[in-house]
Amino acid sequence: MNEKIAKYTAIGIGGMVGAGFRYAASQAMPGSTVTSFPWDTVFVNWSGAFLLTLLLFSFFPKNRWQSVMLPALTTGIIGAYTTFSTIQLDFFILMETRFLLATAYLLFTIFGGLTASFLGYRVAQMIPRENEGEGYE
Repeated sequence: MNEKIAKYTAIGIGGMVGAGFRYAASQAMPGSTVTSFPWDTVFVNWSGAFLLTLLLFSFFPKNRWQSVMLPALTTGIIGAYTTFSTIQLDFFILMETRFLLATAYLLFTIFGGLTASFLGYRVAQMIPRENEGEGYE
């Protein structure tokens, strides 16, 4: 199979998997309603930020496997799993009735995501590599 076709196919399959994970996470979170704090979105985005940074800065060697699997994991699975558009939707829904909660949600999401990404980076730095210099850096 042509590498370009393999890459798009892997991203598509990853997208289906990530969307399934996203739906499962939203169903597993208790009590998220239209006017409550959207913990499901926060959890998904924080864990996605952590995982994306961990994957990109840890163990991926630069080889043929990376050219298909890395986009499948990052763009496909994690891209479909995280929910940037839902952040905006949740924010504006909360803004209609609870301005302070909406503002706290936005700040909590952004700074929490940055913190999760930083933690993913730090954990990736602790993973031993066979050949130094083969990571994403």
